[in-house]
Amino acid sequence: MPTVDRQEFSTVLTRALFLGTGVYVACVGAILFFVQTVTLHPCSPSGSTIVRWLTTDATGQGRVINPPDWLPYMLVGMGGVTVLYAIALPRAAWKHE
Repeated sequence: MPTVDRQEFSTVLTRALFLGTGVYVACVGAILFFVQTVTLHPCSPSGSTIVRWLTTDATGQGRVINPPDWLPYMLVGMGGVTVLYAIALPRAAWKHE
């Protein structure tokens, strides 16, 4: 059974974290290329402060997010750079006994 020390395991987890985050951010950016607005249905009367800060109130229909035109490009770019960073991290050396 392969064994790995703590530092090598940490490197593997860091690589997976950055790879997953980069793919997620790039996918959200790609989705935003196809939508003009996102409508959130109200889940509570008060709502979160962050949601109120990021959205506008559409009377009776919930909160509406209007992403700027540059946001999809920025998210796809950031996600791509993060994926490239995850690939460029040094590989962990697995030891076989």
